[in-house]
Amino acid sequence: MRLALSGGRILDGYAQEQPFQGAILIEGGAIKALGPRTRIPRDVPTIDVGGMTVMPGLIDSHCHLLGLSSFAPLAVMTEHYSLRAARAVADARRLLLAGFTSIRCAGSDLSIGIKQAIEEGSIPGPRIFAANQIISQTGGHGDLHLFPLETVREHVPFFRIADGVEDCRRAVREQVRAGADHIKICTSGGVSSERDSPHHQQFSMAEIRTIVDEAHQCGRRVMSHAQGLAGIRAAVESGVDSIEHGIYLDEQLIAKMKRQSIVLVPTFSVFEVFLENASEFGVTKAIVDKAREVTERYADSVRQAFKGGVTIALGTDFIGGRWLAHGKNALELELLTKRGLPPLAAIRAATVNGSKALGMDRHLGCLRKGALADIIVVDGDPADDISLLQDGRRMVLVIKNGRVEVASRELSLPPLPNIPLMKP
Repeated sequence: MRLALSGGRILDGYAQEQPFQGAILIEGGAIKALGPRTRIPRDVPTIDVGGMTVMPGLIDSHCHLLGLSSFAPLAVMTEHYSLRAARAVADARRLLLAGFTSIRCAGSDLSIGIKQAIEEGSIPGPRIFAANQIISQTGGHGDLHLFPLETVREHVPFFRIADGVEDCRRAVREQVRAGADHIKICTSGGVSSERDSPHHQQFSMAEIRTIVDEAHQCGRRVMSHAQGLAGIRAAVESGVDSIEHGIYLDEQLIAKMKRQSIVLVPTFSVFEVFLENASEFGVTKAIVDKAREVTERYADSVRQAFKGGVTIALGTDFIGGRWLAHGKNALELELLTKRGLPPLAAIRAATVNGSKALGMDRHLGCLRKGALADIIVVDGDPADDISLLQDGRRMVLVIKNGRVEVASRELSLPPLPNIPLMKP
C-alpha cells in the first residue's frame, strides 16, 4: 500500500533542533522518501497534516503486559489467567491509541501470545518484543518472598527461578524455545520485592556470564534489572545490553556503559505513580520506604548518565491495572524533562534510543528512508510542550508498519481500502 503525509512539521527522531516542514511517502510498510521537497505522485492517497507534528511512533522499552490489578502478592497469586489476558489485550489497544507503536515487554507469560495475536491481526496493539519469563535467583527480585518457594515455582508463570550455572543456562534456553525476543534477568534486589535490597547483587558472576553468553549465542539481547551499584557493575562486566532502572550509578560505571554501548532504561513513572497512590497498592510499609529512599538519588544518576553520553531509552515499568494503566505511558517523557533531560532528548529516548534498546537501530524509532513506517501525528508541537503527548485528544493519527491504525474523527482521510480504522 502507498500513502503520503503532507504539510506537517517533521520530527525525525534524530533531530537536535526544531522539526522541518515537509512530506513523507510510505510504500510497502516502509518510508520511501521524506523531506522538505519530497514530491508525492498524483495517484498516492495523501493526508493533509498541516500545522501538526509528524514523528516516529513512541517506544516503551520497559513495560509489562501482565494484566494485574496491583503489585499486591495476593493479586499476583490469585488473579485468573483468563482475566489477566483479557486485561492485557485491552492494555495493548490502549498503548496503540496513545501512540506507542512498539514496546519491549520486560517479563510476562502473556506477551508472546498477545504478540502473535497482534501480528495475525486478531487484536490491535503495538509491535511487541517479548521477554517471556523473568529469570531470578531463589530469594531474588523475581521471587515472591512471602509465599512458599514451591508455590512460587509452580503457580507464578511469569518468573523463572534459576540457581547455578547449568540451571541458568537451561532457563535461557527455555525462554528462547518459548519464543522470547530477549532475555530479562535480575542482577540486583529491588524496591518492590520484600526481603532484598536494591544494593544487593543477585546471581554470581559465573551465573550472569552464563546467561549473557547463552543469550548472545542464541541471538538474544539481555536486559538486566539492576538498581544498586553492585548489581549494575556485575551486569555491565558480564556484557548485558541494557541496564533497567539504574538507580545508583557512579562515574566509573557510566564510562563503562558508554564504552560498551549499554543502554540505560530509567523508569520514573512507576515510582511517581506508586508513591502518589501507595496506600492503594496493598504492599507493605517496607516497600514504600524503599521507594521513597531511592527517589532523589535516582534522578541524580540519570542526569549524570545523560551528561556522560550514555544512551537513555524510555521505560515506564507499567503493568496495567487501575494505577499503572497502559495508555498513560507518555508520562515518562514529562518526568524525564523534569529530571534534567531537554525535551528533544526525552523524545529521542522514546524513539530512536528505544530502537537501540530493541536492537532495531535505524529500522524503528526514526523517520528516514528505508525505516519501518511507524509514525504518529500530533496536534501541537511536543518539542515545545512535551506533556501534550499524554493527551489522547491530540493523538491525531497512528500508523504502524505503513497501515493507518488510529485516526481522529476530525481528520479528513482519503479512501483507504481494506483498512478498518481503530478510532479513539
